[in-house]
Amino acid sequence: MKKFFLLVMLLLFTQCDYKPIYSQNNNNFAIKVVEFNKNKSNKILATRLENYSYKKNNLRLYELKLLTSENKFVLSKDTKGDPLQLSLKISLKVEVYEKNKMISKKEYVEQFNYQNLNKKFELKSYESEIRANVYDKMISKILIDLANLK
Repeated sequence: MKKFFLLVMLLLFTQCDYKPIYSQNNNNFAIKVVEFNKNKSNKILATRLENYSYKKNNLRLYELKLLTSENKFVLSKDTKGDPLQLSLKISLKVEVYEKNKMISKKEYVEQFNYQNLNKKFELKSYESEIRANVYDKMISKILIDLANLK
């Protein structure tokens, strides 16, 4: 019965031309990063936004100014005074320009709480993974906002 249901679903999805919404890059705009503050997090942003660089068939070219800031807080400590729970707060200010005229300004803020790890190397790699995920989430929000600009 499960095989039959799976076969029917497979046939339905192939017949109705199902495509994931965000897998295609058919936007009418292109992005050019004009200015951003110098830190390692902006390398993540720049590489993620390269996919939306200018092409001939784009109708609009948006120039972005990106300012990022990161704060790391200790939320709780154990009896020895060592941190148990940490928080990483990332804020991203975006100014959108079209033909040297500012058309939008917005700030995106994300906060992530996590447990402290004993090994510092594992903690650093975990934090960089958190950063990458948070910036991916912010970039998807930026792209949605840019697609809704008229």
